[in-house]
Amino acid sequence: MQLNASLKGSLVTFGFMLILSLLLSAYYQFTNISSQTLAYLVSFVIATSFLLGSFVSGYVAGEKGLIHGILSAIFTVLIIGLILLLGVDAEKDWSRFFMNLIFSFAASAIGGVIGVTKN
Repeated sequence: MQLNASLKGSLVTFGFMLILSLLLSAYYQFTNISSQTLAYLVSFVIATSFLLGSFVSGYVAGEKGLIHGILSAIFTVLIIGLILLLGVDAEKDWSRFFMNLIFSFAASAIGGVIGVTKN
């Protein structure tokens, strides 16, 4: 198993998450979408970022895409969890958190498998 591939996938996940979040915030600023719609768009941004990051992880590894995709997701979730523990004192919406977590791991598994098949 190549740990390097999973770390690259995590970095790509963060990069896509940053870019897509900036685009989404600009879209939110200049349109009048509801906060309910924004919550679904944020879930889409998270799942897309995990899918693309795990795709890169599986592509770089060249084998065992499912494992590398999920490992990439675990690294990313741990880092995001540490950042949230350090800086956020807000109330947590645990149902939304677990829904995003499930979508993230599912997207990571699919992305890892697709990444290996495209290699």
